[in-house]
Amino acid sequence: MDQSINYDVVVVGAGQLGSGIVKTLLAGTVGPERITVVNRTLSRAQDIATEHETVEARGLDELHDVLANSDAVFFAVETPDVLLR
Repeated sequence: MDQSINYDVVVVGAGQLGSGIVKTLLAGTVGPERITVVNRTLSRAQDIATEHETVEARGLDELHDVLANSDAVFFAVETPDVLLR
């Protein structure tokens, strides 16, 4: 990434799709200042975060708090459950 602008992105899901979204955001010429990966299994989100300096990992139990401080969100999950209310 050549430069960042002051916006924060949340990616919900740490599988192939979530990881791909993170890589795509970071590969752009202008990317977010911070990317937070939220996942049911924290260790999977941490795997992505350790690869990139501007990425942090959070558990699904923190989703509402993380979203309150974000500018955009990508849902990269397949679930029959409602994630937001």
